[in-house]
Amino acid sequence: VRAPSALSSDAVALSWSDDSSLIFLGHECSILTIDSKNLEEIPDFKIPSLSGSRVRSLNIVNNNLIVLSKTRISSFDLITGELTSLVAKVNTTIGAKNLITIDPIRKLVCLALNYYSDEDNSLSIKSKILIFKPNQLKPVWVHLHDQGISSIRYFNSSFVFVDLDCRAGT
Repeated sequence: VRAPSALSSDAVALSWSDDSSLIFLGHECSILTIDSKNLEEIPDFKIPSLSGSRVRSLNIVNNNLIVLSKTRISSFDLITGELTSLVAKVNTTIGAKNLITIDPIRKLVCLALNYYSDEDNSLSIKSKILIFKPNQLKPVWVHLHDQGISSIRYFNSSFVFVDLDCRAGT
């Protein structure tokens, strides 16, 4: 149990290290490192301000902490204590934790980004699915989709998504 800093918040995320020794707790704009044995904060293991705004999601891929916030995606190498080259400005909504997932076997990060398109004087929502290595900004794969994405998950060596028309794809 942690003392609340606000009465309620939708900017909360949690992730465990692969060996379950560390817990990373994102709350509002900060990220705390907690020892899983005694559930106390580790004061010597400080995570710099990675989010730049309210935290949406935390994931661990290999030795990298992937942070998705309202305005940024970033990857922090937990061994070297430095940001990797995977740092980009994005604009996400409250439900953005449904738009990022990881492939723990192939060590990949999949991010779906929704955007407005004004083609033929008709405003519509479209999306891009980007797959990254956790330490590289250049995606290893990009897919344009004709509808917004509501959720994306890793399942059985694939990334499975559902769009706003309730269609599923991989």
